[in-house]
Amino acid sequence: MEIHVEGEALEYVIPDQVILNIEFKKKGESYNVVLNEGIESVKTFIEQILIPNSIDKEELKTRSFTIEEDKKYNNKLKKYEKVGFLFNQEAVLRFDYDKILLAAIMISLSNLKNPLLCYVEFGLKDKKEVQKNILSKAYEDAKIKAEAIAIASKKKLKDCIKTKSNSEFISNFAIEEGIITSSLEVQTKNIVNTLIPEDIK
Repeated sequence: MEIHVEGEALEYVIPDQVILNIEFKKKGESYNVVLNEGIESVKTFIEQILIPNSIDKEELKTRSFTIEEDKKYNNKLKKYEKVGFLFNQEAVLRFDYDKILLAAIMISLSNLKNPLLCYVEFGLKDKKEVQKNILSKAYEDAKIKAEAIAIASKKKLKDCIKTKSNSEFISNFAIEEGIITSSLEVQTKNIVNTLIPEDIK
């Protein structure tokens, strides 16, 4: 006789990492204008946010970078027309959970002349350890359920033959980061120092 049971476990954990997802966006009439304004936006972030808060600029990792044509639909002509260019650079900054540092960064961001899009996430540096604890608790819960069924059936429970796990993290704040593949096709020397790729393929 085989008994199939599902064990459940819930554990509350305190985040130990802050993840800032930052978007640098610029619009302009020409490629060079948006490129230069985008570079200046990144430099401003480094000079006014990272350096004053003692964060190395190498910690800012670029996830994606594009400069593309900005198009607007012309209802009269029934077609899209080019109105300029769009600069978009997405970057991520991770640091140890620190309320004082996070508050300082938020204040610095609010003082920028041209505010950036910034999404704050709270996560864990070592998710495997938390998963291990949760699975252990779920196993014990499943064992208790199996023993109860065995006793009710007047059978003796021998051992666990096979386990199958399905664990996930759920939080009011996002804890899982998306993986973004980025491509880089820009011919300029000026932007090299502002791009520190996390994973460019």
